Amino acid sequence: MTEASGSPLFVYGALRTGGGQEHWLVGRPRRVGTVAGAMWTLPGGQVVLVPGGGGDRVVGELIDGLDERTLGVLDHLEGVPDGVVRRIRLEVRVGLRRESAWAWVAEPARARTGWKYPASRWIPVRVR
Repeated sequence: MTEASGSPLFVYGALRTGGGQEHWLVGRPRRVGTVAGAMWTLPGGQVVLVPGGGGDRVVGELIDGLDERTLGVLDHLEGVPDGVVRRIRLEVRVGLRRESAWAWVAEPARARTGWKYPASRWIPVRVR
């Protein structure tokens, strides 16, 4: 399998360390990064990223070395085929450097059907 054009993946929700879907990426090295934008929670509970200005930065993790097959599986998990989000390349700040990474983003109009997440860092909630 080939690596997905050498670009890392930026994750900001349930795929992050401590999230309910982190098992999809277990054992993969992770680096902390931020992107310009805001997080929103859709009515069904999915957290989405809307990239853009406004001064907000979303904290997430960069994951290197994912192949196209793995990204395709994750696209389905994130709702790409249903039009919930789409995968694009964004500029991610990692320390003092900037690099391009894949990320799933939602259109602003779709995000506004939910509510703006009150923090720049997603906090997983575990149901016991």
